[in-house]
Formats: sequence, structure tokens, C-alpha cells
Amino acid sequence: MTQPIALTKPKSLGWFDDVLLLGIMAVLAGCGLIYEYLLSHYAGRILGALEAAIYTMIGLMIVAMGIGAFAARQIRCAFTGFAVLELLVAITGASAIMITAAVIGFSHQLPQFINQTFNLAPDMSPSGGFIGQLQLISKYLPYLWGVILGLMIGMEIPLIARVRQSLSEQHLLHNAGTIYGADYIGAGIGAAIWVALMLAIDIQLAAALTASFNLLAGFAFIGRFYAQINHAKLILIGHIFASGLLVVLPYMGRNGNKALITYCIKIRWFINKPPASSN
Repeated sequence: MTQPIALTKPKSLGWFDDVLLLGIMAVLAGCGLIYEYLLSHYAGRILGALEAAIYTMIGLMIVAMGIGAFAARQIRCAFTGFAVLELLVAITGASAIMITAAVIGFSHQLPQFINQTFNLAPDMSPSGGFIGQLQLISKYLPYLWGVILGLMIGMEIPLIARVRQSLSEQHLLHNAGTIYGADYIGAGIGAAIWVALMLAIDIQLAAALTASFNLLAGFAFIGRFYAQINHAKLILIGHIFASGLLVVLPYMGRNGNKALITYCIKIRWFINKPPASSN
């Protein structure tokens, strides 16, 4: 007499993992929208045309997000790719404003420093060559950051979708719709936070605070799916290092120009210092 074969129920997506992943997706959507507003607002300050900068930045980031969604297919392990991705988004988002401000400050203060050091006439101020190229690059640097961030943000939804599906042996019928629902709600909350809070604080501090939520999402993801992530310990160390960087960046952003000016003054004093008299 043959024994009946026991049928095992296919593994399904647990409610805790589902809530965690959708919550992470909502947080990341809010962060992505704030990055768009931050960069477009800063680009508007630089170019002096706020509306054109906002529309250009949003258009560039949307196109870059589409390209990023296609590029996500090249990532073999969705768990590892997502953990690394959030680390890169946090570092890039937090440092983009500060690096742009440093390049702009250097490109505009260097000609003044050269003029004052060598006592040049105002009409002889260096403006071409390397300095001219640097000033041109600094004008469009926010758009470059927007494209880079857009590429990475566009990878988030496909990777989260793959992670959700891999946790279930059954096909998730409404996987894409559920993730997009969390994404849209998170983006709406991010827009509200930008209007209510972020506009009133220092832009570098706003970028660091936004990046901190990317890192928190990364920490939560690593903590829950540590076993499925390749090189998880190394990625976790990277998150810890980035957390320390976020503490330092707002201070560096507020004091960077002052330090640059002080350094230039010291160099000028050294160049113009009279030679020591020999006995």
C-alpha cells in the first residue's frame, strides 16, 4: 500500500518583511523627491533662473531614473545591490551640494586671490583657460549630480520588486502596483516635509538629514536580510563610515568658504612676506 504524498505549502511573503520593504520604499521615495528639490533649488540660485532650473532638473532626473530602472537588470544579486545602492545614494546626496559649493567658491575666489597677490589691474583679472572652464563646469554641476542620483534612484523600485518576489515561492500578482503605491505615498510625504521643514534650514543640513534616512533604510535592510547579502559586513562598515560623514558634512559646508578664504590669505601673506634681512 502506497503512502500518501504530503504536499508542502509554498513559502509566501511574510507580513513583517512586506511592511518593512514597503516602508523602506516609501522612505526612499520621499528622499528621492527631496533630492530633486534640493538640487533644483540650488541650481536656481547658481543660474539665477529658478523656474527653468527646477523644470530642467526634474526632467533630467526622471529620464535618468528610467535609464536606471533598465540598468538594474544588470545587478545579479538584488539584496547586495540594494544595500550598496543605498550607501552610494546617501554619500552622493549628502556631498553633492558641498562639492558643488566648493567648486563654485574656488573658481570665483581664485581670480580675486591672483589679482590681490600680484597687484593686477581689475581688467586683467584671469577669466579664461582653466578658470573659465572651471566656472562653466560649476554652473552645470548640479545637473550632473541630478543625473547621477536619478540613475541610482531609478534602480530602487526594480530591486525592491525582485527582493519581494524572491521572498515568496508564489508569483506576486500585484507586486509592481503595491511598490508604486508605497512610492507615490512616500513621495507625497517627502514633498510635504520639503515645504514644511527643509526650506527653512541650511541646504547642506537638509541634504545630510535626507541622506541619513537613506542610511537608516540601508541599516534596516541589512539587519533583516544580512544572510542574503554578499559581503554584508563590509557594506555595514560602509554604512557606519557614511554615518560619521553625515555628522561632519554640515559643519564643513558652513565653514568651507571661510576656511578657503583664510587659506588664501595665508598663502598671499607668505608670497608677499619681505625677505629676512641678513646681517
